[in-house]
Amino acid sequence: MAEGFIALFKPAGIHSTMMASRNELARGSKESLSLLGWIHGQPISEPWREALRRGWEKNNLEHGGMASAAPELGMLSRLDLSTSGIVVFAANPEAYKEAKTLQEHELLIKSYTFIASRRGTMAGGLVGSRPLECPQDLQSLLGQGGEIEIASRFRAFGPRGARVACLGAEEGTEKEKRAAPGIYRTSLRLLGSNKSAVLGEATIHRGFRHQIRAHLAWAGFPILGDTLYGGLGAERMYLEASSVELRRIGAPPLRFGLAKDY
Repeated sequence: MAEGFIALFKPAGIHSTMMASRNELARGSKESLSLLGWIHGQPISEPWREALRRGWEKNNLEHGGMASAAPELGMLSRLDLSTSGIVVFAANPEAYKEAKTLQEHELLIKSYTFIASRRGTMAGGLVGSRPLECPQDLQSLLGQGGEIEIASRFRAFGPRGARVACLGAEEGTEKEKRAAPGIYRTSLRLLGSNKSAVLGEATIHRGFRHQIRAHLAWAGFPILGDTLYGGLGAERMYLEASSVELRRIGAPPLRFGLAKDY
């Protein structure tokens, strides 16, 4: 907890919000745990819990323009069910507004650690996506320790839009014109590798649903355990939100990070 912001760890296998849990239950899932539900079950005597209660729960009706933020206690971003790691909360409306301003100016930076299969370009590319255009061999760039950026538009794909497809910057076909607006960028950096897998870090300034998962699969590096995007089966999906940094305007940056053991 620091200067109006609170960081909590979400394990893999639980939802970020209770609303997500209800949606999954409606589709027949038996999973109902959520980070938000766990927070509501914690004693108010915890200082961070009391800060969230004072900031959001006691005065929900007084938060002009905060209709969506208040029920989620100022949660700044969600993690997928299978993704573990840091989730940051704004402890009050003022901090929430500051964070959203930083996000608009790409000054809220999220980093993720991943383990991906070293499989080269997936046969035929990522299903539903445009072919990835890269000036050099992506695997060689990562192997040399370079940092690369993958950028695309996204559209929902597959039954019930369960996945996303990666599209180029141009509008393309009529179907592609219905893609979500905006270009989303993922920076990738290699941290280690062996013959079958790579350990890397992905950094984003703003995020789209499944962005890192889809971008890695599009590049031919599906995350280990991410079978939705062609990854090899594993006991869990190896993607973890390792740090969140708020590069504040006129004040020192705030950074929340997990201890690294690699």
